[in-house]
Amino acid sequence: MLPADYRAAWEDEMVATFLESTARDDPEEAEFAADFGRPSWPEVASVLALAVRLRLGGTGAGPRRRACGDAVRLVALMGLLAQAVLAVLGLGTLLWLAGKLPGTPPPPQPDIQ
Repeated sequence: MLPADYRAAWEDEMVATFLESTARDDPEEAEFAADFGRPSWPEVASVLALAVRLRLGGTGAGPRRRACGDAVRLVALMGLLAQAVLAVLGLGTLLWLAGKLPGTPPPPQPDIQ
C-alpha cells in the first residue's frame, strides 16, 4: 500500500511500532496475537490515508508524484467550482419562480381549467 521508497526508509520503525502495539500482558493472549494478530481497522485506515498523502505528493515529493497530486487537486477544485455554480443557478431559479428576482419577467403560469 505504501510506496516502496517510503517502506525502505521507514521499514524498521514501522515493524517495531506494530510489534510494540501488539504486546500483551497475558502470555496466552500474546501468543494468539502473534499467530493471528492483525492491525485494527483504524490503523489500516491510517496507513491508507498516509499512502494516499504520499502518492499525491506534497512538499519534497518527486516531480511525478507532485504532478499527479497537482492534477488531483485541480480536478477537486474544478468540481468544487462546478458545484458552487450549480448552487447559484439553483438559487436564482428558485428566486425567479417565487417572483423575487428584480428585473426579470415573472415565470409563466400554467393554464388550469
